[in-house]
This record gives sequence, structure tokens and C-alpha cells, in this order.
Amino acid sequence: MIKSRTLNLGLVGLMILFTLLTIGAAFSGEQTQNLQSFVSLRGETVMLYGKGIYGNEATDYALQAIAQDIVTLFLGIPMLIYGAVSKSLRGRAVLVGGLSYFLYTYVSYCFLLQFNQLFLAYVALMSLSFFGLWYNLRDLKSERVKAVLEPVLNRKVYAVFQWLLALMLAAMWLARIVPTFWGDFSKIQLAHYNTAVIQVLDLGFIVPLASLSGYWLWRQMPMGYLLTLILMIKGAALGTALLAMIVMAFLNGSAISIVECLVFAFLIGGIDILAFRLFVKIPAQDTVVN
Repeated sequence: MIKSRTLNLGLVGLMILFTLLTIGAAFSGEQTQNLQSFVSLRGETVMLYGKGIYGNEATDYALQAIAQDIVTLFLGIPMLIYGAVSKSLRGRAVLVGGLSYFLYTYVSYCFLLQFNQLFLAYVALMSLSFFGLWYNLRDLKSERVKAVLEPVLNRKVYAVFQWLLALMLAAMWLARIVPTFWGDFSKIQLAHYNTAVIQVLDLGFIVPLASLSGYWLWRQMPMGYLLTLILMIKGAALGTALLAMIVMAFLNGSAISIVECLVFAFLIGGIDILAFRLFVKIPAQDTVVN
């Protein structure tokens, strides 16, 4: 039988190969077309990026993808490497959090980006991260995670923060979506895309998971400790990507919602602090894998 650590090293090695392929293509593209603007079916003026693999993306979306690629390269990949090499509970938590980040990232790439030559690489990364996450969750048994975290975790602070996360995400995205019920698409900013993929992921998965995680943690249920651990580590990585996107948009002179920036700043800062406090409290010597 293949050892868990050996399998994870192979999984992570394959994921790194596909990731470097996608990021390399994103940064090595030539100018493929002049910047073109057109009016979408919804009446929104769209400016295409016009360069490389993201050439057919709206400029703002392309810059967000580039910012996320940078974070994936310098944070996402190191998380996978650390998690695959480590035999500790801490390492396994980082690996699961990293795989969750990759799953969220490449689901959005598969369903949001315009079809391009890297489509199969996006699908491969989505699939590898999903099955890697499913495989590695077995070592993070909720009862064991609770036993480790309960003596050192400020349970109520983490529960309340997750409820705030769910509430603020839901309120922010619904404020964009609800006006479309009477034909106002100006706030949703779909450009030439079919649907709001990020809002689908957040409202369909992150908001319910954060709500349930906070409830179960408040009730001191083992699953609450496990979900909190995963959401905090994944959230710290994704929050860093969001911060990079905001900086990229600011440098490009794109229109930025001050309210949304403040919401994201609060959420990113909170998740980073809570994730770090959680990380350092997990024993680094506690071996869980062979």
C-alpha cells in the first residue's frame, strides 16, 4: 500500500507542474490583439485585456487573475510543499487548507475564464485538489482536532468571526445581485461573462460552511473545530489573493468600491490574525501520517 506521505508528495508534485505551466503561460504571453471595447448584451462597456492567455478576458478580470497567480506561486505552492513534506498535524492542516485554496481558485478558473489553451490544466488542478482534499481529510479526524484545539482556542471569538464573515459576504454579494431582479445589472459587473461565479462559490459554499462552522464551534461540537481549522487556513491564503487583486486594481486605476474594500480589509485582517494564532497553537511535533 502506498504511504500517505508518498502519495501526497506525488500529488503535490503534479499540482506544482500544472500550476507552473498555467502561471508561466499567463506571464509569457505576447500582445495578441489591440485593446478592444464593446458593449455586452447587458449594455455594459467591456475593455478586453488583449494580451497572452488572458487576452479575451475583461481587463479587470485579467488583472485579478494575474494577482491571484502571483499569490498562488509565492504562497499557495509553498503551503502544498510544507504540508506534503511534514508528518505533523500542523502540516496536514496546512495541506488541507492549501488544497481548499487551490480547489476554490481553479473551480473559478474553470467556470469563469474564457476558454483558452490551458483549459485542461485548470480542470486537472481542480480535480487533483478536490480528490487530494477528500483523501487528506481522513487524517484530520474531528475528535482529534477538537482535543488539540479546545484547550487553546478562544471558541467564541472564532465562532462570532465566522458568523460575521458569512453575514458580510452575503450582504455584500446580495447588494449586487438583488438589483438585477428589476433589470439593473450595473452593480453585478458581469462584463461579457455568463454568470457570477465567485458569488456562486461564496453564497453556495463559503457562507453556509462559515455559518455552520460557527454554530458547531459555539456548541463545542468536534466538526466545528475541524471546519474552523480548514476555513481559517484556506481563508488566509484566499484573503492574501484578494488583497493582491485590490492592489492590482488600484494600480491600474480601476473603479473600486470603498465599502467593499473596507469589508475585505476587515475580513482579510481578521482571518490572517486568527489563522496565525491557530497555526502556532497546533503542535508541530504531533505526527499523524506515515
